[in-house]
Amino acid sequence: MIIDFDNAPGGVRRKRLQTWPLARGGAAHVPQFLGTSAAISRWAGLRAAIPLCFLLAVLSGCVVHRTPITAREMEAQRAADVQEIRHAQPLPQGPVTLHQAMARALLYNYDQKLALMQQALALKQADLANYAMLPLVVADAAYIRRNKFNAASSRSLLTGQESLQLSTSEDRSRVVSDLTLSWNILDFGVSYQQAHQQADLALAAQEARRMAIDTVTQQVRSAYWQAVAAERIGPKVSAAIERVSA
Repeated sequence: MIIDFDNAPGGVRRKRLQTWPLARGGAAHVPQFLGTSAAISRWAGLRAAIPLCFLLAVLSGCVVHRTPITAREMEAQRAADVQEIRHAQPLPQGPVTLHQAMARALLYNYDQKLALMQQALALKQADLANYAMLPLVVADAAYIRRNKFNAASSRSLLTGQESLQLSTSEDRSRVVSDLTLSWNILDFGVSYQQAHQQADLALAAQEARRMAIDTVTQQVRSAYWQAVAAERIGPKVSAAIERVSA
């Protein structure tokens, strides 16, 4: 049995019921065109699935894959960094005093430079927090052009007749601009507290830089006097070791 819909005259769809007798063995004889309709339906389903498959392929191609850094690349980067540091730090010419050693350490030490950058960043953040307390000013401008006039007419509510001819109150091309000034009390209070917090963070960054400078100078002082002691008593220690060994 099959239910078929065909178009009747006048655009009205008509339902038609068709049955086929059973063949020997209880199997029904199905017309050949049913298999063709099923194939057409499958082909229509495949055509609908092709754009979806293409979209999935494009999205899968946009996935970012993480590539780990190999040991050879890390070694090459380390060698390049060491070479750059050596070129950026000229070797001293002649003996180096304690103050010169401290000055060179503060000039080329990266911990001190990092603390300096963090302090500068904290100061800029404090300035931005102060600016956030100011009123908000928004300016807007646009150019509008129409191909026809924006015309309108009026109709009387009593008589239903048009009481005014088509008229317009604006040009086809015009420039509009807007300037808005707003100041929210709640936003001002939040910005005031944030400004105080950023000021405290700036002071903390300043103290961190001072601590880094103190740490560098102490390390340089200790290493300097150790080097001086080794240079002065080194020959005496070597001579004493030779006498004891003999």
